[in-house]
Amino acid sequence: MKYFYHEDEVDSWRDYTGIPEIFAEDKGRFKVLSDPDSPDLFFGIYELDPGEKHVLHHHKDAAEWYYFIEGTALVRVDDQEQQCGPGTAIYMPVNAKHSIYNNGDKTIRVFWGYNKLRTYDSFVWDDEKVAKIWERVKPKGDKLAGQE
Repeated sequence: MKYFYHEDEVDSWRDYTGIPEIFAEDKGRFKVLSDPDSPDLFFGIYELDPGEKHVLHHHKDAAEWYYFIEGTALVRVDDQEQQCGPGTAIYMPVNAKHSIYNNGDKTIRVFWGYNKLRTYDSFVWDDEKVAKIWERVKPKGDKLAGQE
C-alpha cells in the first residue's frame, strides 16, 4: 500500500464515471490521491469550471466530505444550500443528496473524500436525465474510473 501521494504524480484528470454520456450532463474532473485498494478511505482533488455542475446524486453506502481550496460554488446537501468558498468544509452522510454548481468566475478546487472505497453500485443519480442514462450504460464491476 502506498502512503504518500502528490497530485503531480497522477498522470491525468478523469471524469466521475468514465462514461461520455454521463459526462455530457455531469461535469468536473478529479484525481485520486489515495490508494485505490484501501478499504476504508478514498480521497482526491476535484475541479469544476465556471458554469458547470456536478448534478444531484447520493451514495447509498458511503459518507463523503468536501474541503474548498479555491473558487466559489453553490452546494446543496439535502434541503440546504450554501455558497461555499476557500476554507469551507462540507459533510454529506450516507444517502444525503448533494450537488455542486460553480456559479463563480473561476475554477473551483475541492479536496474530497469518502469513508470507504466507492463502487459503481454506490452511486444513485437523483437527476432524472442522468439516472436514465446511468441505468442504460452502467458498467459491470465494482470500481469507478480512477480505481483500476
